[in-house]
Amino acid sequence: NWSQSVSFSLPFLSEKLKATIEKLSSLSGKEVFSDITSPQYLAAKWIAEQDSIPNPSTRGTGLSLDDPRFEQRYIMALFFFSMNGYNWKN
Repeated sequence: NWSQSVSFSLPFLSEKLKATIEKLSSLSGKEVFSDITSPQYLAAKWIAEQDSIPNPSTRGTGLSLDDPRFEQRYIMALFFFSMNGYNWKN
């Protein structure tokens, strides 16, 4: 079972990050998330732990896994991390 292998190899993952990775593995594959430096892992981690988009259904922040915008949000975050977004100047 893949989720067990991720839990074993990356035991420090929060439950929210594990659920996010499980959801996104259908888009990016499972193996890319085992590399904590990959753009896919960094995008998933950002969505799970730092995304501040308002969530009206929870009155908190971060989109629910079943929100229709969730995968779109991941693709945008993936683009940011793939293109080394923290180093953009303009």
